[in-house]
Amino acid sequence: MRSAALFFAVLVLSLSSTLSSAQASLSGVVTDQTGAALRDAAVTIKNVDTGETRTMTSDGGGHFQTSGLPPGRVEIRAAKQGFGETHTGISLAVGQNATVDIKMQRGLPDPARAATSSPPPIAR
Repeated sequence: MRSAALFFAVLVLSLSSTLSSAQASLSGVVTDQTGAALRDAAVTIKNVDTGETRTMTSDGGGHFQTSGLPPGRVEIRAAKQGFGETHTGISLAVGQNATVDIKMQRGLPDPARAATSSPPPIAR
C-alpha cells in the first residue's frame, strides 16, 4: 500500500514537471521612441492558434512578464494614452523564455478615439 502511494506521488510530480515544460514564457520592456521606460502600458498577449488572451500592465521600469503560455503563434499589443497602439508577433516554442521589447511612438492617433470621433463636415 505504501509503495503504491509513493508511486502515485512520483507519477503526479513527473506529470506536473512535464506539463510545465510544455509551456513558454514571455517578457519584455515597453519604451518610448527615446528609450525611456513606459509605466502603466496595457500589454495584451493573444495566442493566435487558441484565442487565449492575457492582459497585464507594465511596471515602473516598463517591464511586463507572463508564463504558462501554450506554444504557438502569439500577437503582442501595447497601448498607452498619448501613444499609438503597437503590435508585433512571435512564435513560441515549448520551454522557450522569449523576450520581446516594445517601442511606442508618442503622439500617434489613438485608434479607439479615432473610431468614435465624427468626420469633419463636408464643405459645399
